[in-house]
Amino acid sequence: MGTNLEKFGQQLAAVDGMLVTLLARRAAITSQVGAHKLREGGGIFRPEIEQQRLAQSRDLAAQVGLDPEFAASILHQVIAMSCKMQWAMGEGYNHHLVLPEDEEERLAVLKQNLRSLTEAIAPRWKHSGGDEFPGTAVYNDFEDALVSEQVRQMQRRSDGNPTVALDLGTAAGHSARLIASHFGRVIGYDLSQHMIAEAWSRGNPSNIEFQQHDLEDGLPHEDDSVDFVMMGQGTASDIPTIRELIREISRVLRPGGRFVLSFYNRDALMYTDGYVSLDCDLAAEVNLDLNCLTVHAPSYRDDDDEVHPAKDHLVYARPYMWGEIEGLMVGTTLQFTRQITAPTLASVIPRALMQNEQFSGQIIKLDTVILNSSSLGAGAYHLMAGEQRF
Repeated sequence: MGTNLEKFGQQLAAVDGMLVTLLARRAAITSQVGAHKLREGGGIFRPEIEQQRLAQSRDLAAQVGLDPEFAASILHQVIAMSCKMQWAMGEGYNHHLVLPEDEEERLAVLKQNLRSLTEAIAPRWKHSGGDEFPGTAVYNDFEDALVSEQVRQMQRRSDGNPTVALDLGTAAGHSARLIASHFGRVIGYDLSQHMIAEAWSRGNPSNIEFQQHDLEDGLPHEDDSVDFVMMGQGTASDIPTIRELIREISRVLRPGGRFVLSFYNRDALMYTDGYVSLDCDLAAEVNLDLNCLTVHAPSYRDDDDEVHPAKDHLVYARPYMWGEIEGLMVGTTLQFTRQITAPTLASVIPRALMQNEQFSGQIIKLDTVILNSSSLGAGAYHLMAGEQRF
């Protein structure tokens, strides 16, 4: 009896956790709705829509054997909270989720948001949110494997010059450290001075250096002077002037040099029309309504033992279809040698399920099969490798 009660208790705890994450997910969508209303106009309170949803909840409750009035009363409270959130946005309490209409102003706000975000999370940065978001952890492993594979396959210099690698958008320097043993010099660039400071603080090999630099200003290197360039964790989608930066990569890469680029995939399963995740399994996802990236900063406890709640941040990013990425290469001498998308299943499976080690292990195996069976799939990221033609 005791064993059964313990098992049931674990199941109830899991369901309770999913209820809370569902409420959080609904709150996130509510914020998007509120931002849309602020842009386009429209009342917060829509009694006819609320009554329709309450009626639907009663019908569904009856179908699954739940008291219809109980279900409707719970949903009524949730709707009331949603209306309160949207009213607060109208009063300016959540204006960080509303962007200017002018494109130049919009880009400036998104860049400032990125600086504010990195200042807040730099000391707690693990590896692109992988610790808190299992889907991102799966992607990180796929990316690390591809980067390591490309580095191992590189042709070594024969001119006696030290090999040079660039990690563009280095954050806290994970990828730079991953490849450091294969190059004479590794340079990590990032827009954020706080991330650069964090990268320097983490104990690095002597051949690594980190520099604050805006990639929209190009690359401060001579022609044909770099052996390897990488942009991980969707960074290639984070640059408004990515076409110009790709030309810069082509300019600085020596013949035979290699590159790895990561974009957000517009054709990802998670962006299919009508799909709604129960809780986001990725540290960042493209917000198609606001045409930017939503970064999910998890809650944390500071040195004074104060708990800071989870918060979403809007920064610039654009998802790309494969044909658009091919178009970015026009006019360069770069050539793709491998293209994959990942993760597919791990990006849409609820986080609460992926935290079960046995279950997540099976999902990772299935994602690996998908990755190896199709070069152009529905994974959350486009990840491609290539080389500079001779």
